[in-house]
Amino acid sequence: MTLLHRVTLYGLLGILGISLAVPGLIELFRSGSGKTGLVAESLDAVNQLRAFNGMMVGLGLVAGWCLFDLENARMRVMALGVVLLPVIVGRIYAMIADGVPGLMTWTYLCIEVVMASVFLTMPPPE
Repeated sequence: MTLLHRVTLYGLLGILGISLAVPGLIELFRSGSGKTGLVAESLDAVNQLRAFNGMMVGLGLVAGWCLFDLENARMRVMALGVVLLPVIVGRIYAMIADGVPGLMTWTYLCIEVVMASVFLTMPPPE
């Protein structure tokens, strides 16, 4: 694995891990929903939202796990790429069905496309 390949994977995995685990943990233990995040209006919805944030934390931890064992993380890196594909589809569908979002959502979409592309086409070698 070249230095550029290694640095690219470490950088993207680090960004993915932090951007999932930190906000996921904060939202997982937040004492209710509010105007700054997603709003849940029933106990079932709150439960689903907390579970979603727990899943975000888990995916962030998988990305972090890859950082500590990159040479043996080929399948985990590819799995993260596969997980990002429905996220991308969901964002694009939301743009079509619900309207054009702001700049931040476009930025997330672009970053997710780059990450999925790199994780699926350039995982660590076997």
